[in-house]
Amino acid sequence: NLGLVHRSLGNLEQAKEHYERALAIGLKQLGSDHPDVALYYNNLGLVHGTLGNLEQAKEHHERALAIGLKKLGSEHLRVALCYNNLGLVHCTLGNLEQAKANYKRALAINLKKCDPEHVDIVTCYKNLAFVHNKLGNLEQAKEYHERVLAIELKNLGPDHRDVLAVQQKLTQLQQIMESMSRK
Repeated sequence: NLGLVHRSLGNLEQAKEHYERALAIGLKQLGSDHPDVALYYNNLGLVHGTLGNLEQAKEHHERALAIGLKKLGSEHLRVALCYNNLGLVHCTLGNLEQAKANYKRALAINLKKCDPEHVDIVTCYKNLAFVHNKLGNLEQAKEYHERVLAIELKNLGPDHRDVLAVQQKLTQLQQIMESMSRK
């Protein structure tokens, strides 16, 4: 779809226009509670988030979540995606506890529905590590980083840049924790 193409090219205003048109058509042809309409809201939420329109992003992701819960059920992967995206918005807004709650919901669904090494589970672990770090829960952040590292080592190998980045985060986290324990 053209919205996705424009978003991937960084043409966010054009992406937003295409997503808004898709939403309008979807609402007219499918109705306000169709799962595809939820995807249109989700896409608009992503664009608004990238543009910095965080309240609009949150509103769109909340609508997508409401439709997903109603039409797909609380354990559907699209619902997990909505929780993850809401978590991203809350994190950016500084609502860290809400972000954490959304990330945990996304993780719980993904753990039930996906292989334990699925990329969406890794994403949830990374997001939870980030938010726990921001909250000062360093031990919990470390645990999530270690889960990411174990999966990525297995899937990507020791020399992959993603593995090296996680190792670097763990080293930095360990240094901070040691520094704090000396005080």
